[in-house]
Amino acid sequence: MKMKIYKWILPGMVLLTLLYMTGCEENFIGRQYDTDEEYMQIYDYIKTRPELSIYKEICDYSGFYSQISTAGTYTVFAAVDSAWLKLYQDLKITDYKEKSPEYWLMYMKYAALEKQINTNSLDGGKMTEYTMLDRNYFLSVDVSSYTAIKLNNASVIIDYNIELKNGYLNLIDAVLEPPVTPVYDLLKEDGRFEIMLSLFEEYGLKSYLTDSLITLFVEPDALFDGEEPGSDPREFPADSLRKWLEYHIYPGSRYFINDLNTKMLQPLYAGDVVTFNVKTVGNDGKGSVFMNQQYRVSTRTDRNAINGVIHEMYNVVQITDHSAGTVETNLYGATNAMKGYVQNVFTDAPAMVKENYNYSSYHQQVMNEPQPPICYFVSAQSGDSFRVIIPDVAKGVYTVRLIYNNAYTPTLRLLYKNTTIKSGIALGTTDGDFAEYTTLKYKDCGTVEVNEKEDLELKFMMDENSSLLMDRIDLIPNITF
Repeated sequence: MKMKIYKWILPGMVLLTLLYMTGCEENFIGRQYDTDEEYMQIYDYIKTRPELSIYKEICDYSGFYSQISTAGTYTVFAAVDSAWLKLYQDLKITDYKEKSPEYWLMYMKYAALEKQINTNSLDGGKMTEYTMLDRNYFLSVDVSSYTAIKLNNASVIIDYNIELKNGYLNLIDAVLEPPVTPVYDLLKEDGRFEIMLSLFEEYGLKSYLTDSLITLFVEPDALFDGEEPGSDPREFPADSLRKWLEYHIYPGSRYFINDLNTKMLQPLYAGDVVTFNVKTVGNDGKGSVFMNQQYRVSTRTDRNAINGVIHEMYNVVQITDHSAGTVETNLYGATNAMKGYVQNVFTDAPAMVKENYNYSSYHQQVMNEPQPPICYFVSAQSGDSFRVIIPDVAKGVYTVRLIYNNAYTPTLRLLYKNTTIKSGIALGTTDGDFAEYTTLKYKDCGTVEVNEKEDLELKFMMDENSSLLMDRIDLIPNITF
């Protein structure tokens, strides 16, 4: 009997030992599970980083900690301590408690998105996702450098995509300035723009700086000291001076500096558009933005106001003819003219240019009112052609980009002034997806040189009897200034 008992004691002890070891192992794994970065909330991880101590304190003070310590999907851009100390100097404070919790909550929310976004997926320009501050406020991204991503032309990401349980954390080297103050008040507080502010007031334009959404280009007082007689705008006749002031105001949009390259924008001044281009200045390889390739925007720029963005000028602006910039032209056929849209695509019978209601157009998606369907060209035989008229194109060299739906994929020939620019343009092979609207593709169709400002006419000829669904033509300038 004793032999039977002893016979089972050893296996039993081994089994108990294994169970005990397994239990210990599970507890050990559980402890690792709770402390691993991947399973920490963003706020918990922030508490482990000494260089984020001020960010953590402002999180607590503003109440923002309650947001990023809970389940969700967030992308947070947290400024390191040295950035906050620099901001304190700019705000003329020594401690965050000199401002209200509500004030700092705007900073916290402006530097966070309620969606998990890996920075490797970011494209240059305005983010497609709005910040947690409000649906009207986005961050701007500069990805032109291979070494760093910059936000709002101010903050460089120095530690990327720390993946945590409720999203991504990125560390930045400068505090992102949220829109907490109107344009007028920001300039008034700065103290260097008294001349321009007084002129805006005198000519009844102050309300644009206080109540309207604008992008503003503005000269500091010091620039007027060196103006020669006759070129100082303050000496202009009243009507000319008002137009000059309107030339600085771009209503309805918020543009950061890296959103502007090759853009052609309409200021409040109705006489002409203005083109913005980046040009490398000096030996450091850095680019500066110029208005109409002549008037340079300062590096002290991108002041973020509650109703817009402020750009300080390096030179005093003058009204000039606009230079080459990207021209985006929605395409409208014959039947659109009856709906108030000007026809700009033409053909000769028996070929037709009309609407196709079975396919959506990009501009249907970006305008508030219902828009015409996509422009539809139907040939009657090989060799048929259609003409596109693009008004008021500045002197320059442009790549012609056709944006289309590839339900039909003919081969085209592009002509300009009765000269073939490019043949064998096979739309069956695209040059890429149209980023703004994924059902469309694009094809670069050759380069045209415009020698003087004109209404540009482009002619596209079919190599076969086919159809084409075309939504937009872009002229992309080859900048050589």
